[in-house]
Amino acid sequence: ANFFRVNLKANGNKILNNLKEGLRIKEGMPSAEENLFDGNRYGLMITDSLYGSFNRNVITNNLESGISLRGVANIGVSGNVITNNLESGISLKGADNIEVSENFVQGNGSTGINIQDSRAIIKHNVISENGKRGIGIISFDGIITENNFIKNGLYAIGLDGEMDIAAPMNWWGGSEVEEVIYDKNDDSTRGRIKYEEVRKSPIMYSWPVEAITADTTWYGDINIKSNVAVFPGITLALKPGVRVLFSREAGLKITGKIIATGERDKRIAFTSLEGSVAGNWDEIFLDHANGSVFSNCDFEYATWGIHSHFTNLTVENCHFSHNYGGLRFRSGPLEIKHSIFEDNSIALRAYKGSAVITENVITRNEVGIFVREKGGELTIKKNNIFANSEYNIRSGDFNDEDIDATENWWGGGDPADKIFDGRKEPGIGRVHYEPYQKEPFKID
Repeated sequence: ANFFRVNLKANGNKILNNLKEGLRIKEGMPSAEENLFDGNRYGLMITDSLYGSFNRNVITNNLESGISLRGVANIGVSGNVITNNLESGISLKGADNIEVSENFVQGNGSTGINIQDSRAIIKHNVISENGKRGIGIISFDGIITENNFIKNGLYAIGLDGEMDIAAPMNWWGGSEVEEVIYDKNDDSTRGRIKYEEVRKSPIMYSWPVEAITADTTWYGDINIKSNVAVFPGITLALKPGVRVLFSREAGLKITGKIIATGERDKRIAFTSLEGSVAGNWDEIFLDHANGSVFSNCDFEYATWGIHSHFTNLTVENCHFSHNYGGLRFRSGPLEIKHSIFEDNSIALRAYKGSAVITENVITRNEVGIFVREKGGELTIKKNNIFANSEYNIRSGDFNDEDIDATENWWGGGDPADKIFDGRKEPGIGRVHYEPYQKEPFKID
């Protein structure tokens, strides 16, 4: 679409696969919110306009720039997800009084933000995994501050001009700053990037849109303000050290795939932004999200840490604490291993589930494992399941199948005392707990 001298408002559109611009506006006062620009030559091109705003759009897979601003002034670009465009995510040329803030700029082929002859404030953006440079500058008047720069190909900022650039209080992804900038220290004809002082930790970034529609990688601290969906065919990857902080009642719905792989000393946290009470946030819900993995992750203060339906899921070396429930699942198969479930109301809840639950510690919950129905496809072995206040395992009233729970350690005494099954209520499935371990397993 090509518009001339219009005050256009474009909201909630899908603008796809056009040979030229997805949306081009010249000499107007445009605004565009919550649109999808995908597969065009340019996603959004604005020229010779004096006012405008572009907020919470998804701009991805375009052949040149995602957003191109040329000869414009007084424009706000905020809260957009700008990913996987072949050349640059945002291009500013001859632009004045521009604010670029709260954008997620990732995986663009050459440069995340390309700046020439422009004056702008660039603040509170995530700029990561762009092919060559996070920001490329020919000439610029303004400030680059409080952004997160992570793993851009050659440089976080590359300066081609002679002017010094103010870039204080950014987070450089844990790298030595001089290693990820290109300026006067590398070429005496260039200006200097004035990066002092340096942030020691990432700025928390609030995810701005309701759906993730392209493969995405998270680093640092991410705030989820509402429910965010990961669409089928899409992978959301979380890198070691990420903290996902959920606002009240917020959650994730995964119908694509989530790969959350922390490390022993750089774990991934899923926690509450607003307080330390069980149920402060909703859940991570997986539905047909096959191949998803949670490794070295911590889940706390959720309604349910993980809620999985019909998903081949691996959970290992994770810690579930202070949730209403740790992990609930239907179908599967699941592999749950080397994890700790403590101080939840219910640690694990299975409904017509298929899972191998092995080498975990399940303690200090009200109920350790609750099998609501059809527990015959569960294998519960080599766990330490003890000191849960009501039951270590509870067979539900509709569970008519026996449960294989041999070779576990139950904390001493008679294991049957803390098991609710057909021995206590005839007609429901029994928990087969013998033989059982006489000493606790050593579980790292």
